[in-house]
Amino acid sequence: MPGRKLILLLLVTVNTAAILLYPHTAFCIEKMYFNVNPTPSAKILLSSYIREKNGLTLPDYYIAKNDLNGDGIYEYILKQKKCYSNKGKCTFIILAESAGKAILLGKIRAYSLALGDDYSFGVQDILAFSDDNNDYVYDVFKWDPLSKRYILKKEAVDQQ
Repeated sequence: MPGRKLILLLLVTVNTAAILLYPHTAFCIEKMYFNVNPTPSAKILLSSYIREKNGLTLPDYYIAKNDLNGDGIYEYILKQKKCYSNKGKCTFIILAESAGKAILLGKIRAYSLALGDDYSFGVQDILAFSDDNNDYVYDVFKWDPLSKRYILKKEAVDQQ
C-alpha cells in the first residue's frame, strides 16, 4: 500500500503545481436588477425626463439603480417594459440627477446589461450583451469625461 500513497501524493503535488503555475484572472459580472422603486424625488425627476424626451410615463419602464461613481447617489437605468430581450435588443437609458433634474449619461442598445469590474475615470464600466449568436460576448461601455457619456470602449480608444 505504500506505493498507492506515493502515487496519490505525486498526483496531488502535480495538480497543485499546475493550478499555481497556470495564470488566470478571476472575473465577476454584477447583474442589474430591474425591480427598483425609486424615491419620490427620483420618481419626479425620472418621470419628467421620460415624459419630455420619450412621451411616455415612468410606469412604462423597469428601473434599476446603481451608484456608478461611488458618490453615494444612485444613477438609474431604465428599460421599457414592452421590450422583451429574448425577442430583440432593448434600449437602456442611463440617467443621473444633476441640479435638480435628470440628465442623460448614455443610451445602450442590447439584450441585457451588467456592471463590469473596471472603472474609467472613477465611473464603473457597463457591459452590454448584444451578440445575436453568443450570450457570453459583450461590449464594454466606458465613461468618457469629455462627452459626459458612456461610450463604446472601441470609440474610447479611437478618441485617444
